[in-house]
Amino acid sequence: MFKKFFSAWENDRMTLRFYQILSVCLVGTLFISIMGTLYVAQNTRVVLVPATLEKSIWVSANTADDNYFTEMAVFFAGYRLNYSPPTVDFQFKNLVKYVAPHASGVLTAELSAIASNIKGKNYSQVFIPAEVRIDNRETHSFIIKGVEKHFVGSQLVDEVGKEYQIVFQMLNGKIFVSGFKDYNGQKAAEAITH
Repeated sequence: MFKKFFSAWENDRMTLRFYQILSVCLVGTLFISIMGTLYVAQNTRVVLVPATLEKSIWVSANTADDNYFTEMAVFFAGYRLNYSPPTVDFQFKNLVKYVAPHASGVLTAELSAIASNIKGKNYSQVFIPAEVRIDNRETHSFIIKGVEKHFVGSQLVDEVGKEYQIVFQMLNGKIFVSGFKDYNGQKAAEAITH
């Protein structure tokens, strides 16, 4: 009888020991899985295939493929350089969503002044991009070149070749515009028109 009791007790102890070891293994596996997930989440490249590109592009936490920056330069130039009195508020409001936090206040004030001027003068502008090239890969600076048409009402008053410099900043995989300025103004116009 004692033998039977001790045998059952030994089986219970062995079963308990087995479950303890299994629990420790499962907790260890869970910990390793969590650490692996955190590592992968910080070092993931997302492969994007936009409809306008014939090849895939990638984006990681602090940088991206040149093709991605090229497409985004055209996208942001559309918001900044194509407007009319009825659309200017919408265009500039959407652009500000993508401005780097450190430049947002200054740019918002600048765009607000430009929008007031556009509405007051019934001024419209269209920018037709022709080329995007890398200015400085390390600082994510790109030059977008094209033709800019200026209208007052529906009357075309000016058509010039222009180049703009767009500087991007990547923060945790999200792209921001940290600089957008006229690049070589008159020189660019002469190069396109001749």
